[in-house]
Amino acid sequence: MHLSLAAMASRSARPLSTIAAEIVMTRLDTWINKKHLSVILIWRRYVDDIFCTCKNSQENSFKAIPFLDILILRTPNAFHTTVYYKKNSHPCYIQFSYFCPIAHKINLVKALTKRIHTYCSHPQSRISHLGRFPTSFN
Repeated sequence: MHLSLAAMASRSARPLSTIAAEIVMTRLDTWINKKHLSVILIWRRYVDDIFCTCKNSQENSFKAIPFLDILILRTPNAFHTTVYYKKNSHPCYIQFSYFCPIAHKINLVKALTKRIHTYCSHPQSRISHLGRFPTSFN
């Protein structure tokens, strides 16, 4: 009896925590837009991730910032982007020798290629990420 109640409690807590997170993020959006709109240059939110740049007289010291699947790199004159892989990310997506519909394998290659071409702002970066493909399907 206790197990089923615990399982029900954990199942019912998931939607509530999602709603609570949305309420907090919406209030943060509203507060930022009311109080600090004149300072904000860029405000992008995706679910619970926020990317924000502000006007500031001080020089920023960051060289690279990961945001979702993108690594934003700062050079003295511009920003560049590339694909971001988390440290615990496993490089093997699917074993091509395994039984799996060929359409899944083809769509995986298409999706990864599109991701590289969409996120990488430099051709050299695209080439280096496309070079990872042979090791991703062993």
